[in-house]
Amino acid sequence: MKKNNILITGGLSKLGVEFIKLNIKKNIFYILYNDKAKIKKLSYFKKNKDIIFLKVNFKNKNVSKLKSLLRKIHKIDILIFMSSYNPGQKKIYNYSLANLIDSFYVNYLYHFLILQIIYKKMSKLNQGQIINISSNSALTGGNMIYPYASMKAAMSNVIKALKTDQKFIKSNIKIKNYFFKTITNFKIAAKKIKF
Repeated sequence: MKKNNILITGGLSKLGVEFIKLNIKKNIFYILYNDKAKIKKLSYFKKNKDIIFLKVNFKNKNVSKLKSLLRKIHKIDILIFMSSYNPGQKKIYNYSLANLIDSFYVNYLYHFLILQIIYKKMSKLNQGQIINISSNSALTGGNMIYPYASMKAAMSNVIKALKTDQKFIKSNIKIKNYFFKTITNFKIAAKKIKF
C-alpha cells in the first residue's frame, strides 16, 4: 500500500508525538522543527526511516531557507499545522514587542508561507488535505493570552477562508480546522484528528 507523505509542524510537541506514533505505519512524516534537544529524547523517531527531520527556525525573519526546503519535497499529500508559541498569561500592556513578533512568526506567518507553497503543489494535482490544529482560545479569546489567541484565530480564519474558496473552484483538496481546549490526555486528542 502506498504511503502518504505528511508535512507537519509541531511534530515534536506532546500531541505531535502521539499523533505520529498512531499513524506512522501507513505514512511518511516530514517534521519541520526548531528544537534539536527534543529529537535527542525521541530515540524511536531517530531510528525510523519514515520520519524525516527538516530544521527551520520559526522565529527567524529570513524565510528563504524554509521556501527552498519545501520546494525540494516532490509531493505532500497531507499538510498539518500543529506548532504553536505562547508567551504566557500577562496583562495586555505587559507583552514585549519580541513576544508579539515571535507569536506572529510561529503561529501565523510561517504557517501562511508553508500553506502558500504546499497548496500550490496540491492544486496542480487537485488532491491533498490540509489540517489546522488550533486552540479553543482562537474562538473564545482565551484568558490573558492575547498574542497566542489572536494569531491562532488569524490562522484558523485563513483555513476557513480557503475552505470557502474550494466551493467555487471545484477542488478535491480537503480542508479541516480542529479546535482543542486544554489537553490533558494527548493520546486521546491525537485519535480525534482524522484524515
